[in-house]
Amino acid sequence: MADLDMEEGSLPPTGSAAKLAARKAKTEPDNPSGIAGEQRFYDDLKRSAGVTKGKRAIIIHLSKLQRENRPQYALNSAETSLGSLVQQGATFYWLRNNDCALLYPASIHDNVRSGLVKLKFLFAGDPLIGDLYDPHTDPGLASWYDLEADHEFLFDLVSKMVSDQEVYLPSGRKVGDKTVQKKKPRTPLSSATLDRVEKSLAGADLSPHIRRQPICAVIGEGTPAPLFTEVFVYMEDLREALMPNINLFANPWLFYRLTQTLDRRILLMLMRKDDASLMAGFSVNLNVQTILSDAFLNFDDALSAGRYGTVVLELRIEDILGDIASFFFARDYVRQRGYRICIDGLTYDTLPLIRPSEIGADLLKLQWVDNLPELFDDPQNALARQLVLNAKGKVILSRCDSKDSIAFGQDLNITLFQGRAIDAAIKDTLRF
Repeated sequence: MADLDMEEGSLPPTGSAAKLAARKAKTEPDNPSGIAGEQRFYDDLKRSAGVTKGKRAIIIHLSKLQRENRPQYALNSAETSLGSLVQQGATFYWLRNNDCALLYPASIHDNVRSGLVKLKFLFAGDPLIGDLYDPHTDPGLASWYDLEADHEFLFDLVSKMVSDQEVYLPSGRKVGDKTVQKKKPRTPLSSATLDRVEKSLAGADLSPHIRRQPICAVIGEGTPAPLFTEVFVYMEDLREALMPNINLFANPWLFYRLTQTLDRRILLMLMRKDDASLMAGFSVNLNVQTILSDAFLNFDDALSAGRYGTVVLELRIEDILGDIASFFFARDYVRQRGYRICIDGLTYDTLPLIRPSEIGADLLKLQWVDNLPELFDDPQNALARQLVLNAKGKVILSRCDSKDSIAFGQDLNITLFQGRAIDAAIKDTLRF
């Protein structure tokens, strides 16, 4: 099954190369990868609705720079220059129009201001920059938000970004100005449109749009050690590419059918064995029904001898609980073949529903949220903490975007982590 929260591509529509180029020129934003960033920004703002005190945000309007002054390498350098803020508790997001944003604790506000000065040096010479040494004298480079006062406005702004690919953040918008371009409503997914999407998917090459993210062991302050790589397609990107005017998520049953089709396409891609990065081991998110299908049997037959132990099958908790008998049947088959099973999509609320020894799971994937430490520290919620402590090496803490999430996991004896903070540490050879 396609991972619903992953980052992180798009599938090209069928047709001639010339028509495809014309279509893309009309519809694609400057930064397609920002689709995932906007979704994460939205999710994090939604989770922080009740805990806004001491939290701030900044949106840096790089889209207002003259195009010749913001080449791709400069945008990459901008993210790198803000990397130290991520290590101090900030969360970084790219937006589709090449703006970027940070959510951060108020305690590092001065450091964020210093980070803005770094960016101004990076893009010096553009009329937008203003005084290089003063983060307060730029004509519209940044918009600042105090979440305690501005959360509702900022959340409304970001939700409109997520809900319509044509609605971008107006650069330099001032707090209190809530005028927004009207968005075109999307048509809910129907049986007829599902057939069209599935036909497009059947003829599309998935390989350029597959995303990979490592799951790593982190012990103490050591460098993350990759154990295996998760392979996924980000569903929002899929929608943007195939049916930008269709709401794929409106009908959960039709959407579930679509994920089964996507499962088969991913398995076919993995059978090609042309991705050296996956030779050390990989995980893939599938539906229970996919494991019981001919598509999985063909994948199993094509897998090299001795590789079964390096493949992790991620199954979402809602899929398992929807048909527990089918899950047990599928579980027994794949465990006999040597695959490992990971229960994906666990939250603080659903964690108590799982007993690893009873359900036969090798790994549990718990999603990090900002208030997870407070939830686990509540004496009335001792069960969740005890379940994690008893898991002893079975828990993966996912969506780790900050040093705080790593520290929290290590306090609970968690050694396996996944997320942007881990990705950054590997890329920059940083140590926590």
